[in-house]
Amino acid sequence: MSAWQRLLKHFPAYAEVVNQNPPTEFTDALLTLRDATYDSHVKVSEIPSPHGIAPFAAAIRLDCAALDDNSNSGGAGRLVILYDPLEQPGWQGRFRLVTMLHAQVDVDLVTEPLADQVCWSWLTDFLTQSGASFIQSAGSITRSHSASFGELDKRSESAELEIRASWTPLANNLASHGEAISRLLAMMAGHAVELTAGISRLGQVRLV
Repeated sequence: MSAWQRLLKHFPAYAEVVNQNPPTEFTDALLTLRDATYDSHVKVSEIPSPHGIAPFAAAIRLDCAALDDNSNSGGAGRLVILYDPLEQPGWQGRFRLVTMLHAQVDVDLVTEPLADQVCWSWLTDFLTQSGASFIQSAGSITRSHSASFGELDKRSESAELEIRASWTPLANNLASHGEAISRLLAMMAGHAVELTAGISRLGQVRLV
């Protein structure tokens, strides 16, 4: 059974993403995501990928469970794998990974002056400490805060954190990238995640 056939067995929707047999380098890289050890709070599934960005693409969805049944916490996101045999300007490689993660967070987080810098460091630190080598990282951090008034003033305040990022992996084994993103999403959603030196929760960091 070829790598592409094995991939379709586990992720059948990938067959709809491309109109031709993809290169072995691309399918072999996708298969490494199947072997990744994702955070236990995160469920991973395949989804259709966006069209027109690169000749070949695939995507997985990540859903993070809420802290408890009565909580509005939890998070979700996706990881898109782009591949262009001829590379694209700015990539400096044939692969490009793109992620978008969002989670409900404490209101205090979105009011911290340096929260953007700390949240971006979460991404790069989790990637590095998972053993994922990469270059050309870029992205944005968005914090939103909602408060209700008048007839809606009984609703509690809410806040959401969103991380959008892309980077070029330096190796075709993408397992460590998937693992890092799942751990990042779990921590964003408030779950206890084992932190190695260099990664701190906002509540453990003095930002001002």
